[in-house]
Amino acid sequence: MANINDIDTKDIVPVGKETVIGTPAIGMSPNVMLQPIADILGGNVEKNSKELGAINDFILKDNPKASPEDIAWGVRELLMRMGTPKFGESNMDRLYQYVYLRNEQDNIEKKLNTLTGKV
Repeated sequence: MANINDIDTKDIVPVGKETVIGTPAIGMSPNVMLQPIADILGGNVEKNSKELGAINDFILKDNPKASPEDIAWGVRELLMRMGTPKFGESNMDRLYQYVYLRNEQDNIEKKLNTLTGKV
């Protein structure tokens, strides 16, 4: 049985006066956060970073403290609601188009509400 003295010290990262074991979430590479989305959609993080970032931001808009697992479930939920893409269309393209149009719709509604005084 392992005890506290058996911990490998290579994963210990000093933070101020405290010591944190493992990889700190602050300063984490954005590619690490986008990788679960890329895995679900069959994309490449380097190639599709713009699309993956937009999808990630869209899901985080509803739940800013979402974990990578919550974001992955949000992507799956959106895919299920949208259904099967057309022939030759990827899930990535379809979901990005949906996110883009929803953001545009939200921006237009905000402008209309401002103009009509419904702020």
